[in-house]
Amino acid sequence: MDAPRLFAKLYLDEDVSVRVADILQGHEYGVRTAHEEGMLGTSDAEQLALATVQERCALPLSCTYRRER
Repeated sequence: MDAPRLFAKLYLDEDVSVRVADILQGHEYGVRTAHEEGMLGTSDAEQLALATVQERCALPLSCTYRRER
């Protein structure tokens, strides 16, 4: 049985295990990681901006991210 197609492309920040990314990519999900994008150590805001430009859902951003008002 084939894996169901995920409708959203994903961006995984550095807090997500590389193993999770490997599993998702192995099932042909559209996943990019902070490591693959050269974004290790960058702020949550920068990572969210990249995910937005790439039209990806960011999973997860650390709990310290706050929306600027």
